[in-house]
Amino acid sequence: MLSREFNVENCLLVWDYIFAGCLNGFEGGMENIEFFCVAMISSKRLDLLESEFTMCLGILMSYKECM
Repeated sequence: MLSREFNVENCLLVWDYIFAGCLNGFEGGMENIEFFCVAMISSKRLDLLESEFTMCLGILMSYKECM
């Protein structure tokens, strides 16, 4: 889960954030992954709006971290 987009150290931080939602009493427990994915898409917003469907898919599949 998101390990292709992030290096190992940052991936572990992402997983900590995602799974922390399970411990904080959220109903269902996986809301944090939705928040995180929306943030990732929002960061590529301008590129996505200027592209066609197949290019959008490529942009999202080759997401590079900016950390």
